[in-house]
Amino acid sequence: MTLAHARSLLAAEPLVQEHAPADDRGGLERLAVWATRFSPSVMVDGNDHGLLIDITGCAHLYQGERPLVTQLLKGVASLGLSASAAVAPSCGAAWALARYQQGKAAIVDHLSALPEALAPLPVSALRVDEPTVDALAEVGVRRVGQLLDLPRHELPSRFSDDLMLRIDQALGRAMEPITPIRSSTLPCVQRTFAGPVKKLEAIQQATRQLLDQLCTQLLEREAGLNRLRLTLDRSDCEPIHLTLRVSRPTRDARHLWRLLQPKLETAHLGFGVETISIEATHIAPLPHRQQVDAALHEHAATSISFHAAHGQLLDTLPAPSSSPPASPGRAFPSLDTAPAPSTAARPTQLFDRAEPVQVQSLTHDGPVLQINWHGRLHHVVRSVGPERLTNAWWRGPTSSRDYFRVQLESGLHLWVYHEMPSGLWFVHGWWV
Repeated sequence: MTLAHARSLLAAEPLVQEHAPADDRGGLERLAVWATRFSPSVMVDGNDHGLLIDITGCAHLYQGERPLVTQLLKGVASLGLSASAAVAPSCGAAWALARYQQGKAAIVDHLSALPEALAPLPVSALRVDEPTVDALAEVGVRRVGQLLDLPRHELPSRFSDDLMLRIDQALGRAMEPITPIRSSTLPCVQRTFAGPVKKLEAIQQATRQLLDQLCTQLLEREAGLNRLRLTLDRSDCEPIHLTLRVSRPTRDARHLWRLLQPKLETAHLGFGVETISIEATHIAPLPHRQQVDAALHEHAATSISFHAAHGQLLDTLPAPSSSPPASPGRAFPSLDTAPAPSTAARPTQLFDRAEPVQVQSLTHDGPVLQINWHGRLHHVVRSVGPERLTNAWWRGPTSSRDYFRVQLESGLHLWVYHEMPSGLWFVHGWWV
């Protein structure tokens, strides 16, 4: 209704606010990220207040499509929103049924059932434009069933090509891919000066303040960073990029500053720095921990801080002699830190045939330090293992393999094993 109509119906003056489409879109994108718990493929439906979710391969996790839809609608209701949903073999049919079908949820199992399910719906359910809907109404076609009864070869000459596309999309004859929404970007902070700054002390102070802001963002996400990149935009030449790696996820600003300060002191500032930006290029979950009073619970405080202190110690140790020259903040391979971003015990992709590699390890039991793979030498920044796997005794002679989860400097995560008794090394898969 119009604002004048609303004022005439209300006894008191209503609270009037301007429509903010950008805010609506932002809220819908946040809802789409929330919906990724039901499927990894979720898309915001254009300018409409809806979501398209590809649940292919996900329904069995909820014992069927109807339990999945029921749980989805309950979750949306718990957020204070009212919604309707539909499951269909095509995006166009699901879009139409969710908005025009009676009831909160509609499910169509097969493509052959789509014409009958869409027949009683209005033509606008096919997502055609208003001029086409009006033109069809002039010849008495108001329902999808009536439209489908018309000879197909006569429609393109009288109506737009978009009508044919929408019919084919609704019936599953035309492809309609989903572009999944991605979660929020990585934490990043930035400081721009009024002019070029040449003093190192000012650069250091601004960097420390930015690290505090970055760690605050990480705390809000209950995450810690494994790698960060500091960029100094200089007024007279190319920007400087300083990279820092740590052995364990952390959001300790003081620890990060101790590792970053030596790198910053050796940076060439040129004729001045105009902008400083710090980005956490790789983050991992880091649950919030309650602060413990050491005076009252000395043992608990010590146990909680042990892992963090261990990681800080590894960050300050020099790299092994077999690795490239040590630099401040270079991470020593940690044996009990799972490779990020995947915390799964098994890789997401196994090779059809394990690929032989040459490996240099600190000891026979690891950690792995270097891998010569595909003719290139790769340095390992993180190694987890070994995990011994042995074949079943009833399948013949037993053989054992020691598996390691390793992370290369490039960020690639590999599943490497040491075969016994041959002593050969192989790459069996990776985390995508």
